[in-house]
Amino acid sequence: MSYLSLIRSRLEMVTPVAVNLALRDADDSPILGTALAGKVSYLVTGDHDLLDDPDLLAWMLDQGVKIISPANFSR
Repeated sequence: MSYLSLIRSRLEMVTPVAVNLALRDADDSPILGTALAGKVSYLVTGDHDLLDDPDLLAWMLDQGVKIISPANFSR
């Protein structure tokens, strides 16, 4: 089985939920909405607009999603 076939066999399509927050970068809204819709535990990113916003980090954690950097995910 190819890597792409493996991913396709395990993915779940979701429709992003609306995220009505004042974000540093409005383009991040669909990413956050997809994480929430997919009920993920972690959003792993190198995007400092997300990682460096304490209010966003706290709000997402309240929703059950921890936003962390790739380096912290591997620990």
